[in-house]
Amino acid sequence: MKGQPETRARVVAALVAAAIVIAAVWTLPALADIYRWHDASGGLHFGDNPPAGVDATRITPQSNSIDTGNPQATEKRLQKQIGQQDRQQQKAHEAARQQQRKQQQCRQLHQRLTALENHPRILLHEKNGNTRRLTEEQRQARIKRLRKEISANCPGS
Repeated sequence: MKGQPETRARVVAALVAAAIVIAAVWTLPALADIYRWHDASGGLHFGDNPPAGVDATRITPQSNSIDTGNPQATEKRLQKQIGQQDRQQQKAHEAARQQQRKQQQCRQLHQRLTALENHPRILLHEKNGNTRRLTEEQRQARIKRLRKEISANCPGS
C-alpha cells in the first residue's frame, strides 16, 4: 500500500489546517472592540455595538493575558481599569463643561460690550427701584473694563 502514507499526511495536514482555522475563528470575538455606555435611566451596559446617539466609551484592555486561575484578581483588575477609564471620561466631560461655560461667559461679555458701544444712553435699575442714566464717562469706563476682561479671558477675541 504505497499511497497510504501520502494520504495519511494529507489528512493530518488537513486536520492541522482545520484546527488553525477553528482556533482563529474562535478567538475573533476576543479581538472585537468592547464599548461601555449608560442608558437613559442610568443603567451601565457593555457590548460591541452601542446604540446610536449614546456617549459610548471604548474599553481598551491593558493586557492580552487573562489569568483564569484567579477570577477574583481578574475581576479586580478589570474593575480598576474601568474605574480609571471612568475618571478619564469624567475629566474630559468636566473640561468640556468648563469650556462651554467659558464660551458662554465670553458671549455675554461681548453682548454687554456691544450694548454699551451701540447705545450711548444706558439706563441702570438700582436695587431701591430707582433708575439712573450712565454718564458718558461711566459708559466709557465700563467699555474699557469689558474690553480688558474680554482680552484676558476670551482667546481669539
